[in-house]
Amino acid sequence: MTILPYGICIIDLLSVIMLGLGLQQLRPAKPQIQQFLGVDRMGMLTRGLLILPLLALVGLIVFSVFIFRDVTLLRLSHGAFVLGLWIILTIAFFILALISRLNIRPVVQTLAAPVLAVPLVAYLTPLERFVDVFAGVPILLPLSVGIIVVASSCFLILLVRRELL
Repeated sequence: MTILPYGICIIDLLSVIMLGLGLQQLRPAKPQIQQFLGVDRMGMLTRGLLILPLLALVGLIVFSVFIFRDVTLLRLSHGAFVLGLWIILTIAFFILALISRLNIRPVVQTLAAPVLAVPLVAYLTPLERFVDVFAGVPILLPLSVGIIVVASSCFLILLVRRELL
């Protein structure tokens, strides 16, 4: 049994932690962000960052249960795991684009989240590679890590929304 799947799960969780720590960089720049984007536009952007992943999760569940009926739990765990990584990347790139437009230097944590998540997304998005990596472990491990990452990412978006609005 290899430790690769456990390491990938730890890197996934670590990227969420780094993203959460990097979001603290926005607090001192609140007036600049509100002036640059406006409160209404910021509310619309954060609402979109919240609603779209949840719609993707519902679509993933519907497709896995009703259309791809062969290996439902495997497809759900793959989808949740990769969706969590994509949400991390979306939030990280949104924050990086925002602070770069405001000429604020990004902190290491803000840069670490996409650096940790990009290789995982690139490698694990095809289902065959995901199956190869997680073949020796219970399929509930990547499913639970994916759900934790999706939930914590939505929580981070709610924190940003509350902080900046």
